[in-house]
Amino acid sequence: MPDTTVLWGLLAQERLCGETDNGHLMATGATEGRSIVRTESVLGGDPRIDGTRIGVHHVVFPILDGEYTIDQLVSVTYPDLSEGDVLSALHYYAEHRAEVDAVREDNDRIPEGAITGPDDLPADHREG
Repeated sequence: MPDTTVLWGLLAQERLCGETDNGHLMATGATEGRSIVRTESVLGGDPRIDGTRIGVHHVVFPILDGEYTIDQLVSVTYPDLSEGDVLSALHYYAEHRAEVDAVREDNDRIPEGAITGPDDLPADHREG
């Protein structure tokens, strides 16, 4: 599971979260990025940034896992995205964590019988 401290810190920095009456944090406000949409024929219906095939999970987890900063993600990995688009994805994740975590888990699952390396090949297809 990603570190939610990073998530809430990024959202707080952009004034996109607030504290509820019982002291919990919740996503608030709107970002200047594109909407998050779901279309069954695109990415299997997983939530994605509108107008792209870039899923929320593609953007959120590299940031929360500490692999990229928002700036690195939009300047190197996904140059067609804006900082606002990434903040939209983070905002969506804050409100729909279980859904996006399930997408990640499904995508990380290796199907039974999948060939993941030479040891999985039939003996007559292996070298040496």
